[in-house]
Amino acid sequence: MDLQVEDPNVLPDDIDNAQPPILGGDFKMPSQEELLQMIEGLNMSDTEKQEIKDNIFNNIVKRVQQEGQNVQPRFNYLIVIGCVLFMIFLFAFFGYKLYRSQTEKERKREEKRKQKQQKKKHKS
Repeated sequence: MDLQVEDPNVLPDDIDNAQPPILGGDFKMPSQEELLQMIEGLNMSDTEKQEIKDNIFNNIVKRVQQEGQNVQPRFNYLIVIGCVLFMIFLFAFFGYKLYRSQTEKERKREEKRKQKQQKKKHKS
């Protein structure tokens, strides 16, 4: 068996597609201050430490921007759906009014026809 244990201090070659390690149930995300202290405690040059800080900051900014972009399309879809529902409501409302108007006219015509027939019966 060939088991390889990855060194947690070594970054993978494909850092952009790297998956985070599986964390236990008792894992607590470090605060910003704790994270900065951890970075300062690393055995690296100041430029490498600054590079890590910049990368973390850039990733946070990208995630915040992506979350903001994800909210915008949802809001646009809600506006479109609202407009479509409003149009359906308008068509239904005016369609019902037209139907009621047509049935009322038909009923009045029938009443007039019956009245004319009754007048003919009385005359004859």
